[in-house]
Amino acid sequence: MKTSESKYTLLQKAAALQDNFVHIFGEDLFIPEATPVLWLGRSQKKSTITVGINPSPRDFLDRHGNILLQDKQRFAVKRTEETMSAWVKEKSHYQQMLQYFEEYFERMTVNSQWFGKPDGGKLEGFMKAWGLSFYRPEDKLIHMDFLPVATKRAAGKVKRKNEMMEHAEVHDLFALRVEYLQPEKIIFLGKEFSSLVTYSHGDTWRRLHEYPSAAYKFGTFQGIPSVVLSFKPAEQFLGLGGRKDKLGKSHGAYGRKESLYELAEIISREMSAYFNTFKS
Repeated sequence: MKTSESKYTLLQKAAALQDNFVHIFGEDLFIPEATPVLWLGRSQKKSTITVGINPSPRDFLDRHGNILLQDKQRFAVKRTEETMSAWVKEKSHYQQMLQYFEEYFERMTVNSQWFGKPDGGKLEGFMKAWGLSFYRPEDKLIHMDFLPVATKRAAGKVKRKNEMMEHAEVHDLFALRVEYLQPEKIIFLGKEFSSLVTYSHGDTWRRLHEYPSAAYKFGTFQGIPSVVLSFKPAEQFLGLGGRKDKLGKSHGAYGRKESLYELAEIISREMSAYFNTFKS
């Protein structure tokens, strides 16, 4: 049975990672009040996990760069002058951290520009085709960021992003979080995660005729059925750029609610067939 102590151990490791990254990469890169985020949603076994890069600056800062507080607050925030490792030692602090990210989708402060609204588009709309919603805890849909530490700028604009993602501490903590949650499947949002997955039956990118720029491939992570997407359902143009595909279709059209649903429906069906075929 999972205990708060095991979650606390993960929080301690995440706190140490944040302090270490501030030392290695410089404090100017990070939000001094921000706390690490283990996952978003109720931690439950046999869940489905979507994986992004790291928490958005918008989860901690408003458009003027001020820290979000009180009714706008999405996560626990710490004192600027205190290290994360020291701050998390206080029981009320780590309990507050856990409550914020476990109840993330049950409050009115969700970053809907990224996740989408209930029954809306974006990542929520993509996952609807899997029969899942972030806003229904019983669906056991959890989001996790590979790097649990927020940066002042979006990850795509951070020059040393690749260096941070390749750091051994980040890989170890991600593996520990997955081991803790014991999910049924993992959906990696972006081709930068391709090297994490084991491909026992070839790692060729699959493509859909109707959406030739949107590729995906199946494999496993820690033995867990996984799919790596070359596109990002939550981002503008799905992270594929503003150009058109080889059929002349705008990548903006890929991001329409009905297109996301169609993409996800085909991928989810193929994923089920793929792992049923190779099931021992």
